[in-house]
Amino acid sequence: MSKKQKTEEKEMVDPRTIDVQVGRTWQAPNPLRVDNRDPNSSYRWVRKDKIEQKRYEGWKPVERDNGPEKYASPDGSQTDNNYHYRELVLCKMPRDMAEQRNQHYRDKGTKALAAAKTRFRNEASRAGVELIEDR
Repeated sequence: MSKKQKTEEKEMVDPRTIDVQVGRTWQAPNPLRVDNRDPNSSYRWVRKDKIEQKRYEGWKPVERDNGPEKYASPDGSQTDNNYHYRELVLCKMPRDMAEQRNQHYRDKGTKALAAAKTRFRNEASRAGVELIEDR
């Protein structure tokens, strides 16, 4: 192939496009991934010793009859009617209830952060330290 032919081939390719090849690498399967979820429910893995506390918060263990069809416990254990992996039990909560719960904890964290900032400013002013604020 001559230099002229090589140059013509290069000019035929749109210079605005970039040929990028993304290599996919193998990843180990995630045993805690839940496929075929109910879109109206939020799922979470809970430790067996914390299950009563989480029930109080609104989480309910997913029973095999009512759960995701294709999910199977990766360790193959079937001692009860719930999905579990080692010491974890799969639980679910209605999505709207989970969003309210998350918003509650988000607000709680925001209030705690605001209180910590106020306390820090008060202690700094008592100590005579001048604060420089970025925002």
